[in-house]
Amino acid sequence: SDEAKADLTLSAPMEGELIALSDVADEAFSSGALGPGVAVSPAPGAVVVAPCDGKVTVAFPTGHAYGLKSASGVQILIHIGMDTVKLDGKGFTPRVSKGDIVKRGDVLAEVDWDVIREAGYDTITPMVVTNKKKFGEITPAAPGPVTIGQTVVTVAPKEA
Repeated sequence: SDEAKADLTLSAPMEGELIALSDVADEAFSSGALGPGVAVSPAPGAVVVAPCDGKVTVAFPTGHAYGLKSASGVQILIHIGMDTVKLDGKGFTPRVSKGDIVKRGDVLAEVDWDVIREAGYDTITPMVVTNKKKFGEITPAAPGPVTIGQTVVTVAPKEA
């Protein structure tokens, strides 16, 4: 059904410039080791939002990374910036906690991108599907400007 199909799309986690995961400086992401997906270079003042309806499964106390499980079982990791765990929460204002139910577009975190930049870290934010084996083909959108709500990853159901 169309409803099930719509449920497998992931929207941009923030406004900005969509880039290929392979162009991310961190090899854990660029190599695809953590799963397929995309990355976004944030627009000024961008907030990080849920890419789908689902549940927050991971919310680091440092506010820099979030795990979600969509209603259809897609597990997603959003990692805000590179090596930003070292900021120990500085610049991050989490808006969700582990166990929270979220809707597509709900704010996960507010971020002071200047704090990240001034500390010398990259603001590029990967979003990957961590349980790809449960699904069929996972297709990232082409690089370019993206806004919140725009589909950036399409997940196909596993062939029977």
